[in-house]
Amino acid sequence: MKTTKIEKIETILWDRWLLLKVYCEDGTVGIGEAGVHGWQRPTETMIKVCEPYLLGKDPNATEHHFQFLYRNSHFMGSVINGALSAIDIALWDIKGKRLGVPIYELMGGKTRDKVRCYIHVNGNTADELAKDAKRAVDAGFTAVRFGAFGPEFWLHTTQSEWTNEAVKRVSAVRDSVGPDIDICVEIHRQMNPAESISLGRRLEPLHPFFYEDPMLPDSPALMADIKQLCNIPIATGERFTTIFEYQQLLHSGACAYVRPDVCLC
Repeated sequence: MKTTKIEKIETILWDRWLLLKVYCEDGTVGIGEAGVHGWQRPTETMIKVCEPYLLGKDPNATEHHFQFLYRNSHFMGSVINGALSAIDIALWDIKGKRLGVPIYELMGGKTRDKVRCYIHVNGNTADELAKDAKRAVDAGFTAVRFGAFGPEFWLHTTQSEWTNEAVKRVSAVRDSVGPDIDICVEIHRQMNPAESISLGRRLEPLHPFFYEDPMLPDSPALMADIKQLCNIPIATGERFTTIFEYQQLLHSGACAYVRPDVCLC
């Protein structure tokens, strides 16, 4: 395959998202996505910092470029890793397009022909949430995911009031979809460990498939405590940005399901 060089980089801000186009001399264009919604403008700046290094380089050296940019960054974090991920995805896209194969073929080939999916359902009230969950099941989904709290949960003045609302919403979904559908309960990191343990114990009889982000991802050790004290599988990880954070999570035995954001790893 003839060597071609990177000649141009273009960033595209769209709503909360940041897309990246990497142009090569032979006309191949790779597309990447940073995945750091909410911090897309600082992430765009980080891509601009990386741009002088990338221009004129061989796009085929995907791992070399990632390692060089990662190891030469004095500080780390989601903004930096989001930028590097957008670049990495775009370079892999270039390689796949130039070779005429899907990227999964370059990573060992596919391992299955289909994958089970859940769908996120919504509703401001418990009744609205239950109806949306039922619509999803009627459409063929065997698992639904939803937020445990209503849109104004921060107005609750006591933990009991807060958790009562969550139990009501989860119970409404379980009653709506029946016992054979998996329900996935999202906490959105809104509770401290003690609160999430208390709620988790109350949700156990409803048999959630997983209990997602029951606390901030700051401490795998504390997440492990929640996992041990709640008889519900814990799911977390979409806000981690390096394999090293996952290493700590798994070493601590802090979750049953790892949920990586593929744009940040």
